[in-house]
Formats: sequence, C-alpha cells, structure tokens
Amino acid sequence: MHSFSITQNYVILAEYPLLINKGKLFIKGEPLIKNLFWKPWKGTKFLVVNRHNGNILGRFATEAFFAFHHINAFEEKGDIVLDLLAYGDPTIIETMYLSKIRKDDTISPTPEIRRYRISLTSGKVKYSTPFWDFAEFPRINYSKCNARDYSYIYGLNSFRSGGFLNKLVS
Repeated sequence: MHSFSITQNYVILAEYPLLINKGKLFIKGEPLIKNLFWKPWKGTKFLVVNRHNGNILGRFATEAFFAFHHINAFEEKGDIVLDLLAYGDPTIIETMYLSKIRKDDTISPTPEIRRYRISLTSGKVKYSTPFWDFAEFPRINYSKCNARDYSYIYGLNSFRSGGFLNKLVS
C-alpha cells in the first residue's frame, strides 16, 4: 500500500484487487511488478481500523479501482469521507516503466479525484467526483486540515505537454 488516510478516530486502508501470484514470484524469480495481477471482480475494499484500540471495524466493499495517493479523510455525521485519486485500473504502473517514459508517445491514464462516503452504520460505500481538474501528487494544508473538512487541493496536471506534469492546479 502506497498511501492511506486517517480521521480523528480511524485509519483507512484501501485494498485494491491488484494481487500477487506468490507461487510465480518464487518459482520464476521475476521482479515483483511482473507478478501482480488485476482481478476487478474482487472489487476494492476499505479496511477501517480504530486508531485508539487497533480494532478492525470492517471491510467496506466498492467497485474495483486503483490509486496511489489518498488526499484526506474526515468524519461527518457518522460517516467517513475520504478523498483520493482513482484510476479505473492499474495500467498507470506500466506507463512508468523506463522504456515507456523514454517514448514521447506514451499517454498516461488520467486519475479522477473521487470523494468516497463510507457509512459505518449501513456499510454502504458511495462516491462522487466533486472536482473535475485532476491533480496528481495531491497536497492540502495538512497542519490545518488533516483529518478535517477542507476546501483546497493542490497538485500537478499537464497542459499541452502530452502527459508531462507541468501545471499547478488547485
């Protein structure tokens, strides 16, 4: 897991259906990345852990997606609100191979800023896309807003560059 979120009372981990074939990893001795397999029918699960006692509250299921970066999370009316950058699948990983980066014609998938609402009472997970301009490597004012509701996200985007991140957005 590359990133996770916290609120005042919870730690939230996203479990994507990108799984390791351990048998192939040990038998063939190939790099880890070559042993990852996308299994979208398994969906993505949010693992919610109580920050104070370490108890697992549950795994809350939603449709499959992949993400590198969580933005922020907070609690609202008994729900967890979690923002992250979602990709439809993990093909973004392949675009980061050096051989692909060296080619000018490689187009990277574009993430979506998604706001997930996890109901701790009903177990339902829903999402919306409140922001339309994507921002990879997202940042907020963590000293004031981490684990609280907030208004601004800063990140990188591309402007007339064929996918190279050259624009600051908020």
